[in-house]
Amino acid sequence: MKKKKALSGLMAVSLLTVIPWSSGHAEKPQWTDVNTYEEQDGSKFNSENYDFVKFSQIGSKLKEIEKLSNRVKVEVRGTSADGNPLYVVTIADPTTQGKFGKVKALRKQMFKNPGKAQEWVANNPDFKVPIMINGSIHGTQFVVSDATLQLIGF
Repeated sequence: MKKKKALSGLMAVSLLTVIPWSSGHAEKPQWTDVNTYEEQDGSKFNSENYDFVKFSQIGSKLKEIEKLSNRVKVEVRGTSADGNPLYVVTIADPTTQGKFGKVKALRKQMFKNPGKAQEWVANNPDFKVPIMINGSIHGTQFVVSDATLQLIGF
């Protein structure tokens, strides 16, 4: 019995000596904040394989698209936590400008009286259901921003 206790104690001590004591005090790997470096030349995300549109270019790209089309309206509707502009792009037939109130009223009707809302849609064959596309909710989603710009007409 004493030999078993001594052997288990010896094994426990040998295991403790094998485990490196410095691992608990080792430096953590350095995190690279992608947003900080995205605008720099030579960025990890700006290579010969994928040349993303930099955030600093998005506003001018949207304004360029807006100038080329009478269907596109670009607005800055707020700012992010870091103070960056939040763009809202509306794509619509120019003759429908100002009819957003009717769409909002129809949306309310859809919840209160779906049958009546469906009847209204049936009686207005030119009605087109509005959709929302959120293109890049996180700052590092470059592919989503680029895809959204292409969808808009870039």
